Amino acid sequence: MTSLLILGNTNQHTFANSIVAANVKSLEIYHEPLKNVFIFHSPESKQKLQEETDWEDYLERNNLPINLFVNRVIDLTQGSESILSFINHFQLVIQGLTDKSRLIIDLTNGTSLQKNLFSIAAYVLDIKDQYAIDVMKLEKALSKKIREIGFVDSVEVLARVYLKIPDSLEFDKIAYLALSEIIRYKSVIDSYKKRYTEIDQVEADWKFFKDNLYHSIQFKLQGDRNKDNTLYRIASASIASSTEDLLNLLIKKFFQSDQSEYRGELTLGAKIKTLESGLKNGLLPKSDFEFLKKFNDFILYLRNKTTHKEGFLSNLERFKADLSLKMSLPFLEFYLDIIYPSLCDKEADELEIKSFANRNYKIDKPKSLSCSQLGSGRAAYYGLDGDDTGRALEELFCSSTDERDFIELSKSVQNAIKEISKYIKQATNQNQSVIFETGDDILFKGCFSKIDLQNMQKIYHGKTQRTCSIGYGWTLQSAYVALKIAKAQPGKNFIYGVEME
Repeated sequence: MTSLLILGNTNQHTFANSIVAANVKSLEIYHEPLKNVFIFHSPESKQKLQEETDWEDYLERNNLPINLFVNRVIDLTQGSESILSFINHFQLVIQGLTDKSRLIIDLTNGTSLQKNLFSIAAYVLDIKDQYAIDVMKLEKALSKKIREIGFVDSVEVLARVYLKIPDSLEFDKIAYLALSEIIRYKSVIDSYKKRYTEIDQVEADWKFFKDNLYHSIQFKLQGDRNKDNTLYRIASASIASSTEDLLNLLIKKFFQSDQSEYRGELTLGAKIKTLESGLKNGLLPKSDFEFLKKFNDFILYLRNKTTHKEGFLSNLERFKADLSLKMSLPFLEFYLDIIYPSLCDKEADELEIKSFANRNYKIDKPKSLSCSQLGSGRAAYYGLDGDDTGRALEELFCSSTDERDFIELSKSVQNAIKEISKYIKQATNQNQSVIFETGDDILFKGCFSKIDLQNMQKIYHGKTQRTCSIGYGWTLQSAYVALKIAKAQPGKNFIYGVEME
C-alpha cells in the first residue's frame, strides 16, 4: 500500500500536478497507485485550497479521489513549539503506516522551512524515495513559464520532470570525510561533554574530553575512506584517553578520600578495578554488577589488544581497533547515564542519613529492625515513598508534548496513594493512623506485618506501574532514616526497618 507525504501549496496547479506525478511514480516503482495521501498544510495553503477547488476535479479525472487525502494543518511561524508539533505529526503518520517500505516524499510544494523539515525527517528515517517536479524541465517541456502552466494533462510529461532527490548519504562518497556520520557523532559527543562536565565543573577538562573524542572519530573516518588500517589503531588509542579521563573524574569524586594525592597514574585496568570495588557494595543488583564486570573486562581486553601492537596492522587487527573505538561510545554512555546518576543518588542518601544520625543520636550506623519484631503489638511508624517519580516527570518533559501524559501520571499516583490510605485506615480501623498524605508520600502508624507492607507495594504498582519503597521504625526519626536507606537500595522497591538508640 503506497503512501504519499506532501506539503500544501497556495498554488493549486503545482499542488495537484505533483500529486499526479507522484501517482505515476508509484505505478512505476511499486506497480500500484497511491492509496494514501497525507497533506501537511500551512494555514494559508489550507484556506487557499478550500477556496479554489478545481484541483479536486483534476485529481478525480486522474483517478485520485479526494477520500484518499488526510489533511493536517501546522503553523510553523509559531516558533519551536510548532516545529516540534510538525515533527510529532510526521512521526505519527509514519508509525501508523502498515507498509513503511512503500512511501514517497514530495518536496515540490511548501515553504523553504517546510521543505527543510520534510527533508531532514526523511533523512533521519532513511526514506529514500524523495521526489520533486523540476520546474525548469517542466517549463521547457511545455514551452511556458511556470506561472502560465495550469493543470498538466500529459502524465508522460509529469513522469519526465518528476525527479528523485539525491540521497544525502551519497555525499559521504565524495566528501573528504563522511559528513553525515560526523554530524551524528558530533551530536553524541556534545551530549557526552555536557554530562561529563556536570560531574565536576572544576576538575573536568571538557575541552580536552570533547576535542579528543572528535579527533578520534575523524581518524576513524579517515581510515574508512583511505583504507588505512593504521589510522584505526590511532583512533582507538586516542579515544581511550577520553575514557580514562572520565574514570579519573569519577574516582576522584566518589572513591578517593584524599583527592590531592590522586593524579590518575593508575593503569586503565587498575582504574576499572577501583570503580568495581566501590560499586560492589550495594549500588547495583547482583545481576547488574555481573554485567558491569563482563562489560568492563571486554572493553579492557579490546583496548589492550589494540593499543599495544607494533608493525603492520592486518585486517583482523584493524577490525579489533575499529570495534574498540565503537564500543568506547556505549562504555562512556554507560558510565555517564547509569553509573554516575546512581553514584550521586547513593552519595546524597548516605550523607543525609549519616548527618541525621550523628546530629540526633550520635551513632554511626542505625540498627536494623526486622519485620518479625513488629508483631509485638507495639505501634510503629511507616513512611512510603514512590520510587523515581521525579525522574519520570523529567522524562515526560523531555519526551512528551501531550499534557494528557502528565495528567495520567499525576492521577495514577494520586489514586495509588488514596487506595493505600484507605487500606491503612481499614486495617487499623482508625482514620488518625494516616499522619501525612501528599504527592507520592504517606506517613502512617500502626502494627503492620511484612505481608501488609507488600500489599501496599502491590497496590502502588497496580495503579502506577511503578515501584515504591517503605521504611519503618519505632520513632518518626527512625522511620525517616529507614526510608532513606530503603530508597538507596539497588532497584529500590525495598522494605527496611531501623531502630535507633
